[in-house]
Amino acid sequence: MFDTIANRPFGLIDNIAYFVSEKEPDSNIEWAEGLISGNWVEKNWNEHFNLKKDIRVNIAKKISEMDGAILEIGTGPGGGFVTFVLDNDINANIIISDLSPTVVKEWKRFFDKNIKPTNVKYAVLDTCDIPFKDETINIVSGYGGFGNIEGNKIKALKEIYRVLKKDGIYVTGDICVNNEYVKTIPVEAYNVFKQRFPDIFIDYYQESIDVGFSKIENIIGKTWNNKNDDSVLVSLCRELGIYLEFSTYIRYCYKNK
Repeated sequence: MFDTIANRPFGLIDNIAYFVSEKEPDSNIEWAEGLISGNWVEKNWNEHFNLKKDIRVNIAKKISEMDGAILEIGTGPGGGFVTFVLDNDINANIIISDLSPTVVKEWKRFFDKNIKPTNVKYAVLDTCDIPFKDETINIVSGYGGFGNIEGNKIKALKEIYRVLKKDGIYVTGDICVNNEYVKTIPVEAYNVFKQRFPDIFIDYYQESIDVGFSKIENIIGKTWNNKNDDSVLVSLCRELGIYLEFSTYIRYCYKNK
């Protein structure tokens, strides 16, 4: 498959296409080792069966009903939409991709051993520089993957738009700080958050229009406070004495040009 859609040379090892280095960056090694030792991929696959009422089930059905190749960006150990799509259609034509080679290898190892889907492909790539020709992908999907992109997210949006075929669709699910809640944050604290974590205040709706998507369906989901979370961001919240409220969103972006 990659021979026909790739716009550059790539390495192929154990049926995984490497468009970036096959080695995990030094900064990621500890995280990658924890992913493997914690068996995160298998745990997350099993966990999704407890989410049958999750909105992702209906989205996966919609994605599965579309014809053509699905590129899942930033699959991560959680699997994004992959687990839901394959549970709905084990024969779905889907490309599991991530910038982390460990993530991609772990999904392949798990699927080869347990699920054995027939049409899954694997690629280690950078969403900010998708290594595919123009208008070669029918669906780009990502649940939580876009928010974790390393690099310029506007460039990533442009790349997603570029590789989508005419009448293709980009389906994304992510989070941002609730717009109404932003108004309640003291200016001093907001400036600190904005400097350290600027992306948490951007939902990329207008940016999706700006790159060319002609029709967008936006579904706002649940809202929650991050007080009980555990992350670098939450550590900063504790320092400032201000916790944040986030809203989830699901978005369908259509390329009709």
